[in-house]
Amino acid sequence: EGEEAVRHSKELTSHQRGRVSIASGTVLSSSLLIPFIALFQQRYPGIRVELLDMAEQDISRRLEQEPIDFGLGTDWNRPDTIEAHPVMQDQYQALLPHHHPLTAKAQIRWHDLAAHPFIALSSHSPLGQAIQRQLTALDIRFAQVHEVSLHTTVLSMVRHGLGLAILPANTQSLPEAAQIIFRPLKSPVLPRQVSLLQLRQRSLAPAATLFRSELLAHIKRQHSGG
Repeated sequence: EGEEAVRHSKELTSHQRGRVSIASGTVLSSSLLIPFIALFQQRYPGIRVELLDMAEQDISRRLEQEPIDFGLGTDWNRPDTIEAHPVMQDQYQALLPHHHPLTAKAQIRWHDLAAHPFIALSSHSPLGQAIQRQLTALDIRFAQVHEVSLHTTVLSMVRHGLGLAILPANTQSLPEAAQIIFRPLKSPVLPRQVSLLQLRQRSLAPAATLFRSELLAHIKRQHSGG
């Protein structure tokens, strides 16, 4: 253990070697992690970063079963073996085809959506479950529902006028969201908490500790406008 600590200390000092692995859903990977990793690797070229993109509902299980340093995703239904550090919050918004009548509204009530076909994320998804809980609480039922598994499928269906959808606001940063209108939902506003997830019993190597610190600072700067 002493030799390993010395080796880790030397790696941190020189930034010449090290490996970091992080698991995340596809939207957070594309919108947040990939741009950050590009900056991080420019600054620390000796540290290899492995990004594992996956369905958000698989992150906690993979953290328990594999040597993955972190997960980044919705803080949802996690086991006690996983600890969560909140890093950012956004809100669920309505997604509308470009020429839909509801685009005339600056904000949309949840009940405004009920008269239209709805494109839902899979009930296995933590986002899909959060949305469905809210719809159930408001007693909103859609006459027609398409249930799909991937955000890109949701975006394509909305873009082609097959229905409306609800997704977190950060989805609009994806290229596939072009020509889709995002509108804030009110009555009520539904927040989404994003957290950095880590196995409680897993200690971090210096490279992973550095990556964590830099990522948290990056997210803080983004959300403070800095």
